[in-house]
Amino acid sequence: MNTENAKPQQRFLPPPPGAEYPLMGSAVGGGSYNSHLVAGVLFIGLAAIGAIDWWLVAWIDGCLAIGLLLDRRTMNRKIALRAMPGQMLLYSQVALRAAVHMFPYYAFAFVLYLGMAPVVLPLNFAISSFVMLYGFYMLLRVYWLVHYLWVLNFRWEHAGRTFQTHQANLKTRRSAIQHVLWAFFLGNVGLVVRCSSQVITIAGFEYLRQSLNLDLTQHPTLNVHVMSIFWGTVVVWLATFWFMLQPTFLIYYRVHRTFHSCRPLYDSVHSIHHRGVLPTQLDSGTISPLEFALTEYNLPAGMLVPNWYWTLGQIILAFAGHLPSHDTNTWMKTGHHHLLHHRLFNVNFGLIAREDKRYGSFYCEPPQAASAPEPSGEAAPPARRRHAVAALAGEDD
Repeated sequence: MNTENAKPQQRFLPPPPGAEYPLMGSAVGGGSYNSHLVAGVLFIGLAAIGAIDWWLVAWIDGCLAIGLLLDRRTMNRKIALRAMPGQMLLYSQVALRAAVHMFPYYAFAFVLYLGMAPVVLPLNFAISSFVMLYGFYMLLRVYWLVHYLWVLNFRWEHAGRTFQTHQANLKTRRSAIQHVLWAFFLGNVGLVVRCSSQVITIAGFEYLRQSLNLDLTQHPTLNVHVMSIFWGTVVVWLATFWFMLQPTFLIYYRVHRTFHSCRPLYDSVHSIHHRGVLPTQLDSGTISPLEFALTEYNLPAGMLVPNWYWTLGQIILAFAGHLPSHDTNTWMKTGHHHLLHHRLFNVNFGLIAREDKRYGSFYCEPPQAASAPEPSGEAAPPARRRHAVAALAGEDD
């Protein structure tokens, strides 16, 4: 066995330059649901100015309230309001650094949009991609909710392979049912940001296009060449898409690792996702809306895909990371990669393994070791690591 891959990086090792976004200032921790409560208030404010419908706010805040009630640890954990300004200042620094990192790629995507808009715009807005994507997500999430509740209520004795029931949040029937319900309702909140990313980006591009009078159909000399410009732009888009994809992985890695290294940001933004020490499919949405805002807008070139393809791609991307989490002896290594992050906390921060290998946080173990009851040898995480992960995820509350 390759012992270099089998031994996780220790938490106290300083990260290499560029692995995290540097932050100035400090703040104390305040509770893992702070950012969800902030998001709930922000959604109400958006509805008050007419940016979103009140029915959507009622659904979002209703799901948030049910999620809070289902997790008793939330009610027992004090939320320090005085810490929130400092936490938001730290979050704003991450957001600003990510935005600066993304700006050149947004500028290039906007230039591509100018050539594609006369043809692509009707395809994206014929049916709202938010309604499509959120509707498809809800159908899939309802399916998994019903499936899991059926297994937990009526086939608990056979649920070991499905849930690895002796693991953390799924170790008893009651805790498993509670976690599945909690993940369903709370996950419906953050997914609003993911599902609206294409609509918001295209709407912003379209506003700039009209404001700057860059609509090709309004220029007589260019109007007759719209289709030629469109196909030329598509060729450029396809030829450069892979290069535009590279910063997406890096920005996600840096944001994710920064949230782990900065304890106030972990407490207020990211820790909610780590409630699922052994995540289910429904945990793909249990991410703070504030974190979604940073990780879902870093692929501007992808926003130009017609909404049917965007919908399918987003669903595959979201669920693939958690699909094998109930049976780690699987061929799908991407899901295994993220599952080990949930188990060991300080490894495998990236969407793919490339950034982890580059910055020294990559870890893998043989599939049979991951599914064994008590792993041993160099691949086994120390007991103190397992206890620390449980504490960080709130399992000791």
